[in-house]
Amino acid sequence: MKYLRNKEEKRFFFSLSFLSLLAISSNFLINRRAGVITLLICCAFSLTIYLYNRTRYQKIEELTNQIDEMLHGNQRLELHAEEGELAILSSQIAKMTVRLQEQSSSLKKEKEHLSSSLTDIAHQLRTPLTTLTMIGDFLSEPELSEQRRQELTRELLNMLKRMDQLITILLKIAKLEGQTVQYQPQKILIHELLTDSLQPFLIPLELKEMTVQLQGDHQAGLSIDASWTQEAIGNIIKNCIEHSEDGSILTLSYEQNALYTEITLSDTGKGIDSEDLPHIFERFYQGKNHHKNSFGVGLSLARMIITQQGGSLTAKNQQSGGALFTIRFYEDMLK
Repeated sequence: MKYLRNKEEKRFFFSLSFLSLLAISSNFLINRRAGVITLLICCAFSLTIYLYNRTRYQKIEELTNQIDEMLHGNQRLELHAEEGELAILSSQIAKMTVRLQEQSSSLKKEKEHLSSSLTDIAHQLRTPLTTLTMIGDFLSEPELSEQRRQELTRELLNMLKRMDQLITILLKIAKLEGQTVQYQPQKILIHELLTDSLQPFLIPLELKEMTVQLQGDHQAGLSIDASWTQEAIGNIIKNCIEHSEDGSILTLSYEQNALYTEITLSDTGKGIDSEDLPHIFERFYQGKNHHKNSFGVGLSLARMIITQQGGSLTAKNQQSGGALFTIRFYEDMLK
């Protein structure tokens, strides 16, 4: 019998057999009829235990075979057990199996995402590195004029600055995707948040003669990480400036209600091309009218920062023209 492979079961079986033989022998010495009755009772008792153990071990064997099939490629595990400790064990194994399958699927997706990320990063760095190599070759020419040397030096410095910006952005993306950013939410006035987000872009706004309109209750506040949220809003502002005509209007407005706090940023430019609209938040995506200095990661970075703080970021075109970006932080997510 298979269940006798279990040392405890074997010990129990032989102990029970010894006690049964002892009881039968004792009763036969006292009275033959009592010995026969004791023998029949012990046989029935032993048969009952045997049938019970055989059924239990069949269920355990079935459970073992199903787990073995799952481990060898069968992704579906169907466990059937009645009430009792075996049913509890089956239920826990089923939960563990589902969790392991989810983790396996998650690891597979992360592996694919990592491979895609490395490919994207390599592609983004290859272009400036190729340009730097070419500039280096030109600068090594002995007959190069001083004016051309200065032009190439400026281009070299600009390219190095661009690579430094790209690497900084890639490091931020890596931190966000690795869930290693420790957000420190604190109460801040939304008007102050938007004003601070505009500061780095005052000169570009002035150069393009753009008008900024800031609308909303000056007393409205929001509990978020100010530094990272400014980074996100700044990327959206940068996108609006790059895709707006000279003399256009940039509008930043906000409002609060019982459900959420909404911040909108809109421009009066040409808007987002219908083919680009579904992809503008994808990393390294560059639309038809992308800016020459754009890396295609600003809006992706902005969405990651906002969603990781429990918010949402969407984009659409206005009927009057221009793009409209909407940020929402829901009240139940902020508690």
